[in-house]
Amino acid sequence: MNIVNRVSGYFRGRVFYKDMYASDSTWLVTNVRAMLDKGETITSATWQTWDNSCVRMVEAEIDGSTVKVKFATQYSGFGRIKVDVRTSEGQTITAWHVLRVKSAPYFNGQQWLTGPQRIDVTA
Repeated sequence: MNIVNRVSGYFRGRVFYKDMYASDSTWLVTNVRAMLDKGETITSATWQTWDNSCVRMVEAEIDGSTVKVKFATQYSGFGRIKVDVRTSEGQTITAWHVLRVKSAPYFNGQQWLTGPQRIDVTA
């Protein structure tokens, strides 16, 4: 199951929050359709995180009017992920995500890894 953030053209300061347990892996999908003019497309996106031990980014993609990053939750804490989406009209759309990672003490033994702090993807 993907986690979906729909960016609003009316409430630009919104931060997307989601609670998750450690040892999970899924896609964080950011839909910017409401921010695009007719005929405007996404050309590139930059995903960034500063706390890559809580949330480890793996790979990123652009799919129509959405950008997405695959990530894995690891240590408990707050994983903050920011995405800057650039469009064919020269617009930059920024979305902020906070993933609260809860510990999963009954399921340990997994090797913890740090991931990249930045992933760039182009269409």
